[in-house]
Amino acid sequence: MEELFPGRPLGPILVALNEALEAGASSLLTPTLHPALLALRTRAGQPLIHSISIRPIGAIGAYECLIQISDVTGAMRREAVLRQRQNARYDAVMESAAEAILTLDDTGAIQGANSAAEVLFEIDKASLAGQPSARLFVEGDRWSQLHDASRSGQQIVHREVSVKRRNGSTRHLEASISRWSGGAKQFTTAFLRDVTDRLSSQLKLKTLNETLEQRVADATGERDMIWRVSQDLFAVMDFGLKCQSVNPAWTEHLGFDESEVEGKTFEDFVHPEDVAAVTRLSLSDSRVAVRDLDLRMRANDGRFIWYSWQFMPRNNQYYAAGRDINVRRNLEDQLRQSQKMEAVGQLTGGIAHDFNNMLGVVISGLNLIQRRVDRGEPGVHQLIAAATEGAHKAAMLTQRLLAFSRQQPLSPESLDVGRMVQDMSELLRRTLGEHVTLNTVVQSGDGAVLADPSQLENVLVNLAVNARDAMPEGGTLTIETSALLVDQSVAADHGISPGPYVLIAVRDTGSGMSAEVLERAFEPFFTTKGVGKGTGLGLSQVFGFVKQSGGYVNIDSKLGVGTTISIWLPRHNGPADGARRANSQDVANGKPEELILVVEDEASVRQLTMQMLEDLDYSVISAENGVEGLRILEDRGDVSLLLTDVVMPGMNGREFADAAVELRPDLRVLFTSGYARDAIVRNGIIDPNVQLLQKPATLQALAQKVRLVLDN
Repeated sequence: MEELFPGRPLGPILVALNEALEAGASSLLTPTLHPALLALRTRAGQPLIHSISIRPIGAIGAYECLIQISDVTGAMRREAVLRQRQNARYDAVMESAAEAILTLDDTGAIQGANSAAEVLFEIDKASLAGQPSARLFVEGDRWSQLHDASRSGQQIVHREVSVKRRNGSTRHLEASISRWSGGAKQFTTAFLRDVTDRLSSQLKLKTLNETLEQRVADATGERDMIWRVSQDLFAVMDFGLKCQSVNPAWTEHLGFDESEVEGKTFEDFVHPEDVAAVTRLSLSDSRVAVRDLDLRMRANDGRFIWYSWQFMPRNNQYYAAGRDINVRRNLEDQLRQSQKMEAVGQLTGGIAHDFNNMLGVVISGLNLIQRRVDRGEPGVHQLIAAATEGAHKAAMLTQRLLAFSRQQPLSPESLDVGRMVQDMSELLRRTLGEHVTLNTVVQSGDGAVLADPSQLENVLVNLAVNARDAMPEGGTLTIETSALLVDQSVAADHGISPGPYVLIAVRDTGSGMSAEVLERAFEPFFTTKGVGKGTGLGLSQVFGFVKQSGGYVNIDSKLGVGTTISIWLPRHNGPADGARRANSQDVANGKPEELILVVEDEASVRQLTMQMLEDLDYSVISAENGVEGLRILEDRGDVSLLLTDVVMPGMNGREFADAAVELRPDLRVLFTSGYARDAIVRNGIIDPNVQLLQKPATLQALAQKVRLVLDN
C-alpha cells in the first residue's frame, strides 16, 4: 500500500488491514468520517470521492484481505445538496419566527441568531456571533445555570429571564432551551419569547381583581341609594309582569306600601283603558326594550297619574322605570285644545265664507223672482237657475265636509279599479281638455277593492281637475294601478292594516308644490288657486274618503317637476264590477195608485217633499213623527212606500222603520237624511239592505231613488 500510494498518510487503512489479517474484522472507511484517504482522481483529473471496504478472506491464521474502493462522488454531492436545502429551510423558519432564537455552543457562545434576536437585543447578527450569551441578560449567572442544566439533559421550558434595552427599559422573556448534536460537537438552541406586555396585563388584572369587590360594593351602594331616593317609580318584574321588588317612590307618590305591590301583577295598578298595551308586552315572544310607554297609574286614593315607562329585559326579568308626566300631559292637552280651537275657527270661517256666498245667490235670486212675479214681469228662468246652482253648491260643500270628516255614508261595492279607470278615460279626457295628454297604465290581476263607486269616481275626477289646473301650458297626466303588499312595519308607520292593497297613482307633469304647500295640502279650505277658482276642499275630500275606506293617501311633489298622489285601498277578495253606472237625466214619474207616507219633523221640508212627490204623480200622505206614522200605517194598508227622515226627536227614523216593517213586512222603506251617523250607518258604511236618499235632494234624484225602491 505504501508503494502504491507513496507520500500519503495511510494510518486508518493500515489499522483496518491489521484488524482484518489478525482478527478477521471487516471495516468500511467513508469520506465523512475519514476525509483524507487516498489521493485518487478521475480520468478528467477531478478528485474522486470514495469509500474503502476491507474484508478478510480465508481461514483463521492465514487471512488475506480483499480491498474494495467505491466511487461515492454522486452520493456525497446529493447529500450535500440535501443538507443545503435542510439548512435553507431551517434558516427560513428561524427568520420567520416571532421569537428570538439563539444557537449556542458548549461554552454558551453564540453561533447563530435570527432577525427577531437582532431586534430584541438591538445588536446585529454579525456582532452577536461569538459573544458569550450570558452577557446579554440582566442576571447572567442565572442564564449560565439554565444553559448548563440544558447541557446536562434537563428540560428547560418557560423560564423567566430579562434583558436591558438601550433606552433603559427592561423586557421580560420566557426562555426554552433544547440540546442537540452536530457530529462530535454539542449545541443548544434557546427560544426567547417577549412576555413583557402579557405580564403587564396580568399585573393590571391582578390589581383590578384586588379592588373588584370594593368596586362592586361601592356600585351596589350607589345603586341602592338611587333606588331609595329617586322620585321615579322603579320596579323589577318577571316576564309575566309580576312585581318582584319596587322602590320607596311607590309609597311616596302612589301611596302603596312596597309589600302591597310586590307579588301582584303590574296591570293591577294600571288604568283599565291602558291595560291592553301592558298585556301585549307580557304576551309578546320578542323580549325587546320598550321606550316611552305612557300609562295612567292608579294611586291608593283612587286617583290616576300619568307616567312614562321604560322597560328593559335582562336575565329573564323586566327592569322598569316610570316618570311622572302629569304636567307635560296637561300642557299637551292645553296645546291640543288650542290647536283644535284654531282649526275649528279656520273651518268655521271657511264654511261661513262659502255658505254666505252661496246663500247670497239663492236669497238674491229668490228676492228678484218674487219682485218680478209680483209685477208680472217675465225672465225669471235665469234667476231660478242661478238660485238652484247656488243651492247645489251649498249641498256639495256639505258633502265635501262630511267626506273630510269621514262621516259621509258610503255604499261600498267590489270594484275592479283598473277597469273603472279605463271606463272613465273618455270622461277624464273631456275634463282635462286637449292640451293635457292622458295615459292609463293598468296592470292585469291588480285585484278588487271594496269602495263606494261614485265616491271613488269623484276622487279621480277631483285629482284630474287639480292636475289640469297645475298644467296651464299643457302636460301629461298618468293614472296607474298596480298590486301592493304592505308588511307589518310599513303598515304601523302609516296607521293601516298589513296585507295586500291596490295602488292608484295619479301623476302629472305640472308645476309641483313647495314644501310649505305640501304640508297643508289636505287642510280644508286651503287652496293656492285664485279667488273663486277653488274651495280648498278637493284634497281634503280625497283624504277623508280614502281614510274612511281603510286606505292611505300620500303626496310626492317637487317644484317644476310635478306631483304624484298615491292612494292605497285594501284589496278585496271577491268578484269585481268595474263598470261605470250611467247617470240617467230622465225623471221617472209615479202612479196615483202608489201611496207614499212621508214622515219628517221639519214642516217646511215635509211640505216641499210632498209637493215634489205629488208633482211626480204619486199619492202622498204625511206624519210629523214616528208615533203618528205608526198610527197611520195601522189604519192604512195601501201604503206602498215609507219615506222617513232618520234624525227625529223621540223615535228616530231607524226605530220607526223597524216598527213599521214589523207591522207591515212587505212595506218598502226609503230613508232620507243629511247626516245619519249610527242610525243606519256603521263606521261610515250604510247598513245592508238600506236605501238612503241624501239631503238636500233634487227632484230628479228623488224621482230616481223612489222609483228604484218601488221597482226592486
